[in-house]
Amino acid sequence: MAKSKKEHGIPSKMQLVRNAIAALGADAKPLAIQNHVKENGGIDLPSGMISSYKSMIQKKDGAPSKRSSSGGNSSGRGTFSIDDLERIQSLINSVGAPQLLKLVHALTR
Repeated sequence: MAKSKKEHGIPSKMQLVRNAIAALGADAKPLAIQNHVKENGGIDLPSGMISSYKSMIQKKDGAPSKRSSSGGNSSGRGTFSIDDLERIQSLINSVGAPQLLKLVHALTR
């Protein structure tokens, strides 16, 4: 039976992305990771695949998802922090409550 890539010491695509993130940092953009993988691994991975792998790696490592975070100020469960309320008050003061309501309604459709 033929030997697997792992037995030959060839890193998987996921491992190449892990290596790139380790070298470039967790905030590295998919295009930077793509360039690093191409230069160091000789493989041209699509940026969508890299983004997916990066999300899986961060989820496995326990990093918070950027989509679910709200700046770290609220728990995301329908509660608001003082900072959240101050931001809302600032928006009300700058554009007015009726305009802010129109904006909220437009964004939630």
